[in-house]
This record gives sequence, C-alpha cells and structure tokens, in this order.
Amino acid sequence: MRIGQSLVREMLHEAETTRKVLGRVPDSLLGWKPHEKSSTMGMLASHIADITGWTGPIVTMDQLEIDSDYQPWLAANQEELMARFNWHLEEAVEHLEKQTDEHLSGTWSLIWGGQKVIEMARVSVLRGMVCNHCYHHRGQLSVYLRLNEIPVPAMYGPSADEMA
Repeated sequence: MRIGQSLVREMLHEAETTRKVLGRVPDSLLGWKPHEKSSTMGMLASHIADITGWTGPIVTMDQLEIDSDYQPWLAANQEELMARFNWHLEEAVEHLEKQTDEHLSGTWSLIWGGQKVIEMARVSVLRGMVCNHCYHHRGQLSVYLRLNEIPVPAMYGPSADEMA
C-alpha cells in the first residue's frame, strides 16, 4: 500500500470520530472557554475543522509562507463546522490519492512570519501537523464538552456517556 493510501484510510477512519465530536458543539457555546488563556469552543472547533485542509498545501507546494498577522477561519455555527470539515476531508483524500511515495518522502517547509519553523518529509508533516494535531485538539474539545455537561462520544473505546 502506498503512503498516501494509508493516510487516506486513517483520515477516513478518524473522520467518523471527529464528526461525532464536532457534532456535539452547540452554537450557544461557541464563545465559551474554560480559562482566560484558553481558546473559545468555537475557535478550537474551527481549528479542528480546518486542520485537514492543510493537506493540499503540504502535498502541492514545497513550502508554505504564512504572515505573522494571519487570522484563522472562525465558524459562525455548528453547521459551518461540519461543512468545512467535510469539504477539507474530501479535498485531502483527492490530493493524497494522487501522490507517489517518492513525493511524500520529499522535504516540505513551513515559514511563519519570515522564520522557517518546520522542514521535514511531507509524510512526517502530514502525520504530525495534520493527523496527530487533529487528534490532540479533538481530545481538548472533548474536555470542553465534559465541562459543559455535554455527553462525550466514544472515541477509542467506550465513553462514560455512551456505556450501556
């Protein structure tokens, strides 16, 4: 199996869990945050919905330059979160299915505010900045749900809220 195919399988499998978590984010709590230093629920959920969208630039460009004044996308409601996540996932699958192992093993760089912050193999960037990054923030969002008495969906095993 090619690297791109393997990543597609994982992304599609994990997407079901991500949809379950994003699907529990209520519009009424998009501005809620657990601490003054934390992101709002809307910012965190929007970030999760956008992460898979980084796949395109990672596989189609040798480097991505982002200005230090970059402003991330912010969903207005839960419907936008789901639409954005699904759109990015579909786009990521299309990109990855076309990639050779040789291309995905090639070097990619991220330049933020004029400083190179990442330079590594595309597959490593996809694993770390896309897949693992999404899972990390999805876990954070599950804590936001718990703190608001919103049932946490099962992820890698049963959830206390979904046990029979």
